[in-house]
This record gives sequence, C-alpha cells and structure tokens, in this order.
Amino acid sequence: MPSAIDRVNLVIAISTSGKITDLAKKMRLELEGRIGEEYGTFAEVLGAVMWQTVKSAVVVPVPLDHLDATRSVTNVEAGAFDAGAFRVQAVRLRHPGTTLAYRLAPRAGGPSVAYVTDNELGPGGTYDVGPRWYDELVAFVGGADVLIHDAMFDTHEMTQFSGWGHSTAAEAVRLAADAAGERLALFHHRPERDDAGMDALVADARRLAARAAPGLDVVAATEGLQLNL
Repeated sequence: MPSAIDRVNLVIAISTSGKITDLAKKMRLELEGRIGEEYGTFAEVLGAVMWQTVKSAVVVPVPLDHLDATRSVTNVEAGAFDAGAFRVQAVRLRHPGTTLAYRLAPRAGGPSVAYVTDNELGPGGTYDVGPRWYDELVAFVGGADVLIHDAMFDTHEMTQFSGWGHSTAAEAVRLAADAAGERLALFHHRPERDDAGMDALVADARRLAARAAPGLDVVAATEGLQLNL
C-alpha cells in the first residue's frame, strides 16, 4: 500500500512498490509538514476555475487587466493581413470558441504553410461555419507545401469525443488528399498517447495516404522538428 497524504481534495501517494517502506514513510512525514490543509482548499478552488474554463472555452481564466506585464494585443479575425515579411490568411475552424487556421507565405512569393489548429473535420458538434465550410477549407489549404493539422484522436476514440473540436489522423489525411497536399504533419497529439501509440497512429495514417493520396508524406510533429521547404 502506498503511503498517502490526504488533504480531502488533494491526495498524494508515495510508493516504493513495497521495497523501501521506511523511505516512503519518511517522505510522507516530510511532505505532511510542508503541505497543509490549505492545499486541499487550493485544489478545490483551482478545480472550480478549470471547470469554468472548460465550460466557457476560455483558455486563460485570468483577465488581461490583472497582469502586470506591458501588453500589446491585436485581435485577429478571418481574412488576410501582413506580419513582417509574410502574408497571412485566416479562416474559421470548427471548435468551441473562436479558433482560426492560418496560411503563411512570404509576401515576395515562395513556399507556404497551412497551420490548422484545433479543428473538427467530422460531423460532431455545432459551430459557426457555413454549409460550404469544408470545400472552402480544402481551397484554403490547397497547394500549401506543408499542412499541419489536428490529429488528436484515432477513429475509435472519436466515438467518445465527437463534438470536442478535434479530428482523427484519418480525417487529416483525407483533407490533405482532397487538397492535393504534398506533406502532412499530424499534431495536437493526445497527451495520454505514448510513443508506441504514436508510431501506430502514424503507420495507419501512412497506409491510408498510400491508398488515398500516393506521394503524400505523413509525419508526426515533434518538439524540435524542422522541415525544409
């Protein structure tokens, strides 16, 4: 049995798998002296804040006017604008709240990247997009040298998470195929998915791409990954 600290809304378990029980007890006693009952209240308050955040689709629950930093905020809406040497186009996505996809290309001409964040390609959910939204998205990402797209779930998981505002890897492959894409980077990975699960997901996506879009290069986005365009 693990040695546990119980603060009602916060439980910390310390275990050495029964090999060094005295060490687990010592660590528990030390932590008990540092983690008082107030941490249980803190966990309750934090949980309430996070729940309100999820319900309201607000990413950061702290108002900007409560921050001490000097801020410069530019609201971006669907449309086109310049950012330094780049031309940026933006369109609405199917996700709770306001979420945009971006397509970036040098103003002087050159390769382009389509960055499609939280986006539900499937039929789940109700979102503020028009009836031709998918066709317009295909045109938006069409011809991009790299399509980076949400692939949080696999097909089986989507039966549980339909309406959450995310896509499957298979749906991302189909979008890339419909847009005649050359390279697809799957991202927004599910945090619970381990390396073996990611390898399997990518392998399945590549098999689908081989049938639906021969020549489509499918990779999983990883920290530090660099792609040459």
